[in-house]
Parts: sequence; structure tokens; C-alpha cells
Amino acid sequence: QARLKLDPSASEAKKLGFTVGANGWVTLPLDALPAAPVVKRWIMESHALASGLGPRRIERKRKRR
Repeated sequence: QARLKLDPSASEAKKLGFTVGANGWVTLPLDALPAAPVVKRWIMESHALASGLGPRRIERKRKRR
């Protein structure tokens, strides 16, 4: 399993059937991962949140692409 902290993407994770727990933590079973681009985006988001960059920085990065 993998655990990621999500904020802007938490609602997307819920729609895909994943349980979003306290403070936005999502447990992903490794045998039931979403598509690779989604996982990559979620990992970047989780890293930004855990390192203190926050969701505003994440949104700015998305807009640049």
C-alpha cells in the first residue's frame, strides 16, 4: 500500500473509489492504482503538501503546463 496526502485532488480520489481519511490521507492499494498520470500528479501533490509548499504552489504549477 501507499499513503498519500491530498488536498485539491481528494475529491477526485473519492470519485475513483478511494477512502480519504483524516486530513486528506489516502491509502492506495498497489494492486488497484489509478492511471499512471493520475498517480504521478498525486505523488507530486502529496510531496508538495508534506514538504510545506501547500496547495497554492501546486495549482500554480498546474497552470504553467
